[in-house]
Amino acid sequence: TSLEVLTFASSGIPAGINIPNYDDIRQTQGFKNVSLGNVLSARKSEDRVTFLGEADSDLFNRTVKHAFEVQVGIHELLGHGSGKLFTEDADGKKNFSAEVINPLTNAPISSWYKPGETYDSKFQATASTMEECRAEACGIYLCTLPELLTVFGFPEQDREGHPRAADIIYINWLNMVRAGLLALEFYTPETRKWRQAHMQARYAILQVLLHAGSGFVAIHHPSDDEATITLDPKLIDTVGRPAIGSFLRYLMVYKATADVEQANAFYGKYTAVNEDFLKLRELVLNKKKPRNLFVQSHTRLTEDGQVELIDFEDSAEGMARSFRTRFGDGSSI
Repeated sequence: TSLEVLTFASSGIPAGINIPNYDDIRQTQGFKNVSLGNVLSARKSEDRVTFLGEADSDLFNRTVKHAFEVQVGIHELLGHGSGKLFTEDADGKKNFSAEVINPLTNAPISSWYKPGETYDSKFQATASTMEECRAEACGIYLCTLPELLTVFGFPEQDREGHPRAADIIYINWLNMVRAGLLALEFYTPETRKWRQAHMQARYAILQVLLHAGSGFVAIHHPSDDEATITLDPKLIDTVGRPAIGSFLRYLMVYKATADVEQANAFYGKYTAVNEDFLKLRELVLNKKKPRNLFVQSHTRLTEDGQVELIDFEDSAEGMARSFRTRFGDGSSI
């Protein structure tokens, strides 16, 4: 479902939502997936996108809104919405057969969620970022399927006035790789900790694709103040997709079987930041651009019972007026 949002009464502005966040309810009762359409279209184009070559920057600006719409849809519905958890209830009944084989070990399932255990309680600090990584990986892996792109209005046949399906795929993958590099802003070297789940997830995907080989993804860093990302679109199907598919298999199995120890070792390998990337982090911070500010509209009832929309100018002053209108005269802000 795609919704047009009138206003947000919150500090964050998500592009998509999959609720509820309780796996047991999702698996037994279902879930709702929502794409917030006008959030996706609110992204501003940049004159020159950081860390991309000129040709890629131009294509990125023309295509990224459409590619991100596809990514968010798959991320929420088929990413967060997929993946069975193997569980045992209080009566000792399991929701899986003893004959089920773990594809990573070729042996029967040997671990699962015991009574009272949940994904969050088992995986704790890594639960959120691994889940976001799983959903992000699903997005780039499945966006290459023609039938899915057709659902989003991008058929294989080129249509005048519409982005090419091949460009949607390429920019979606390139956007993910670039996001993985920009994610270094949210890593703290002093504590060796990540401060944001999505960013850690995207960095992990960047590392997977860098290690895929064949020159598929590269970061050219000729000097301290310059770096450019390249991704070979001809190798998405033959190199990139198999690498992400294998990575996804591990994430899916570890989550399904509650294998925390193996999961943490596996995921930690891809989210570790070495000296080369610490140097790149300095460049990311130096090239950081001001964060986008979103000015929220408001509604109020007039004396005759009609709903009136109140808009504010697109500026810092407009944002301040928006907050003041919502929260009062400002004495408590």
